[in-house]
Amino acid sequence: MGMPLSVLKPSPFTSFLIPGAVLFTVLGIVPLIITGALIKKPVCKLAEMFNCFKDMHWSWTFTIYTAFALMIWIQLEMVFIQAVHWLHTCYVFLAIIMVFVALLPQLDWALSLRLNRLMASSDTALFFIEITGSSISLRERVVPAKIKSDSEDNLKLNKAWC
Repeated sequence: MGMPLSVLKPSPFTSFLIPGAVLFTVLGIVPLIITGALIKKPVCKLAEMFNCFKDMHWSWTFTIYTAFALMIWIQLEMVFIQAVHWLHTCYVFLAIIMVFVALLPQLDWALSLRLNRLMASSDTALFFIEITGSSISLRERVVPAKIKSDSEDNLKLNKAWC
């Protein structure tokens, strides 16, 4: 990225190696594993030991943990570099949204139901969250496979949406 090492002067680090490795692992690899777990819902006794929400699958709880890790990372980054960038605010809001989405009670049920049904078919589903008044709900639009492959134009249109 071409950032000078002088940015790290107020921090305890002398190079970007350790912060980069932590960032890559905690906010890179771990969220990829959690994403797979959200889709597959595997049983993991070790992860269940750290699940503080026993009524939720451990992958949703670890999504919340990742969101808090992102918030802590951004806060420490701002302290260490002694500056605030508009992206810091965006990432903190993203983390807050992650927590709220993970805590939506109907999201776990709806996603597991829809994903199981879609894995059995070749349909495509588009999910979005609808907020009306004081209620939050998960909505879906399913695009059947035969509609997707009707013409070359539809294929191009579908690729543009992905």
